[in-house]
Amino acid sequence: VDMIAELYRKKVWTDDRTVSIMASAVQSMAHNSAAAAMRFFLNIEDKMADDQDREENDEWEGVQEVNYHSHSRKTKSRTRQVAKQVNKKIKAQKKREIEQDTADYGVEAARKLYPAIELLRDPQGLAEAVLKRIQTTG
Repeated sequence: VDMIAELYRKKVWTDDRTVSIMASAVQSMAHNSAAAAMRFFLNIEDKMADDQDREENDEWEGVQEVNYHSHSRKTKSRTRQVAKQVNKKIKAQKKREIEQDTADYGVEAARKLYPAIELLRDPQGLAEAVLKRIQTTG
């Protein structure tokens, strides 16, 4: 169950078959695998969002670096390289600010919240089965 959850989180297996495997694990009699599968459905989106934020920050830090050649000889080609890097940094900053200002908080953002649950064939039936199991166990 943990392996399948990791593959889904890393966006290797993101199809309905993977989600149906996790749904069958939720209904499993083994308590630890059922609990892990339930945790998958409850917080996989947060983990995927954290991974995406981490990737964006790594990419952003790479753009932010400008090699000013402070300890080397200043030539025309190096000054042009520095100017290009500075312009690229400014352009990336503007682009990032525009993307943050036009963030989508509508239907598309809501769809991105629960991708695993949306791929289920019968999410209501799974929820009812889990609730029935919890009620019977105490």
